[in-house]
Amino acid sequence: MTLVLAACALLAVSGAAGAALCARPGLGLTVAAAGTVPAAICGSWAALRVLLSGRTEAVEYAGSLPGSRLALTLDPLSAWFVVPVLCVGSLGAIYGSRYLRGGEARPVASQALFYNLLLAALTLVLVAADGLVFLFAWEAMTLCAYLLVVREHHRAEVRSAGLLYLVLTHAGTACVLAFFAALGTLQGSLRFSVLAAHLPLPAATGAGLFALALVGFGTKAGVWPLHVWLPAAHPVAPTHVSAVLSGLVLKAGIYGLLRSLLLLGPLPQSCGVWLIVAGVASGVLGVLSALAQHELKRLLAYHSIENIGIILLGIGVGVLGISCGAPAIAALGFAGALLHATNHAVFKSLLFLSAGAVKRACGTLQIDQLGGLSRRMPRTGLLFLVGAAAISGLPPLNGFASELLIYLGLFGAGAAFPLGTGAVALLGAAALALMGGLAAACFVKVFGTVFLGTPRAAGAAAATEAPVEMLAPMAILAVACCAIGIGLPALLPLLDAPVRQLGGVSVSATPAMAAAFRVTQAALCLALGCAALAALRAALLRGRAVTAAPTWACGYARPSPSMQYTAASFASPLVQVFAPVLVPTRHLRSASLAFPVLVECDEHASDVAERYGLEPALRAGGVALKVLRHLQASRVQSYLLAVFATLLALLWWKVAR
Repeated sequence: MTLVLAACALLAVSGAAGAALCARPGLGLTVAAAGTVPAAICGSWAALRVLLSGRTEAVEYAGSLPGSRLALTLDPLSAWFVVPVLCVGSLGAIYGSRYLRGGEARPVASQALFYNLLLAALTLVLVAADGLVFLFAWEAMTLCAYLLVVREHHRAEVRSAGLLYLVLTHAGTACVLAFFAALGTLQGSLRFSVLAAHLPLPAATGAGLFALALVGFGTKAGVWPLHVWLPAAHPVAPTHVSAVLSGLVLKAGIYGLLRSLLLLGPLPQSCGVWLIVAGVASGVLGVLSALAQHELKRLLAYHSIENIGIILLGIGVGVLGISCGAPAIAALGFAGALLHATNHAVFKSLLFLSAGAVKRACGTLQIDQLGGLSRRMPRTGLLFLVGAAAISGLPPLNGFASELLIYLGLFGAGAAFPLGTGAVALLGAAALALMGGLAAACFVKVFGTVFLGTPRAAGAAAATEAPVEMLAPMAILAVACCAIGIGLPALLPLLDAPVRQLGGVSVSATPAMAAAFRVTQAALCLALGCAALAALRAALLRGRAVTAAPTWACGYARPSPSMQYTAASFASPLVQVFAPVLVPTRHLRSASLAFPVLVECDEHASDVAERYGLEPALRAGGVALKVLRHLQASRVQSYLLAVFATLLALLWWKVAR
């Protein structure tokens, strides 16, 4: 535990040192990023020690109030999340130290400070052992993330996205506060150990508190339809901040939900069913919305919602397994959820950092203004391809490894549980398969439009490869995608302690280990086969002249880049299939001539939750506030009369009671 606190101190001190060097921004960013490396080593070493031993490390400090004590605990569940937070956060800091220097001339000292403080606050959220420390760290995390998102606050869309993030996440925080207040009232303490000692709670009480936790933590995690802040904030934030928001901050919501399960004890089957339903809705609607996007970071933001849905499927299986008395199935669900949370942090950070390299080289992330980047940015293209294959759940990468565990849990639940509950689990398995297919189609669209073909605009034609300070973190993340996917049997023992804490049974007592060995064998065979084919191709081409020629254009004498497939045209068949869900709008513009010079077709699918949920709510709120404004008195006498009437009403209520 001391090492974790040392990591937080290193993050805070190095961030403050970086901010102090505001006159030399390059040096300040380097100092702040350098401080994250020893912090990651210290914190990860302590977390791995807890994961391997299964023991818990705790410290307590006297609080400012009489008799109060602040508790911090590093148990297996928190240790599992500490490793990606510090390691991926450190890689993002190294990347950001170069990325920010290559952008516009705006102050970057505050970015170094708030980025490091965000990582420290995230770590404190994970090791908090009482509600007071948890809420303090949670609020610090929210505010630091907001200050990072609104870096370019001179732009109206940035201010709007930052305000939306702040309002919605604080609405979720209100639910989290109500959750802890209700628990503290029932149990007489906010200490997690005391709350867990008074289990189990009555079924109705547990279900009601779980609903509060799901709304509060689900807002931070981006669960549909509480996700509307996420696609607004990601495109406007600096790229390495987007990677941390998606890869790490969203996982704070997942961690909070898992921690609430330990504080509430066994829940009714209905809670597990609702988690699976929420996972299906988030996953399917998230990937469908991503398929219809034309801006790369916004597209990746919707894929974060999809992957949160996949994690919820695993947690739902875990809750169902506990409530139905099937601990082995619960272990599979929790193991898949925990592993996918880490995997998503890895491959989604890789994809966002790759998108940042494209933005830095081309000046835009509008997919239809890119193209042909694999020739100009071959390393970035290869690394993006690894991340795209991983997020699509393709073997032998890490996305497939975690989804395999969730599949095993869903199919096991479908076979072992009662008819209604089993049908919901099988629905989750079918939805998971649909998510994988749609994700693969989406990233075929993205990779083909961005990296293949020919440049569609001058920015793409003049692109150059990213510098090594940006490529190195991306390469480490790509290696991690491959290593986790191939080395799944070696990773599963690390999951034993947190899964046992959540479900009562370790992963080793489930069919996961045998399946992991079979997957590893198949992955090695696939890798060896690909290497053999590559060697054969190189041998056949050795000594031969390889020439390039334009693509055949169906007889056109002068083909142009505009004749290529666009992202919208590639995705249009699938978008039309799911048109009742996406509700796309199409605008056709052409000159009224026999042979028009300009013909444009623009197809756009807005967020359904935003269109039919957020916007009507904001309009209704605006109308209500206008009414209150007109009702507001303008004279002091009116205010005094209102206060007097309120006091009389309270006095009457007191006497009548």
